[in-house]
Amino acid sequence: MGTFTYGPTTTGVAFDDRLLAHVRAVTITKLRRGESFLFTWLTDGEPVTQHSVWMHPAVAMTFEVEAAAGRPLNMEWIDLLTKSANSGLGLTPLPEPEGT
Repeated sequence: MGTFTYGPTTTGVAFDDRLLAHVRAVTITKLRRGESFLFTWLTDGEPVTQHSVWMHPAVAMTFEVEAAAGRPLNMEWIDLLTKSANSGLGLTPLPEPEGT
């Protein structure tokens, strides 16, 4: 499991390594272009909780992804995640498209 940490005092959040590698690619591209956006995800539990953070280049963040997850990135998945990031709800973890 990879970890996403946002801000200097935030506890990291665990995500699947492959998903996090793709979220990182989308995030880096958007922030490099000066595009801030919302990142929203759900955590399991009772109740299921929705979390959102405003992704901005001035906020420190780290992405820790296991090196074994380094298979080539799925460009179709990156496109879906980018479209999600451009939506009103913001970037949300989506499943990898099958057969790509």
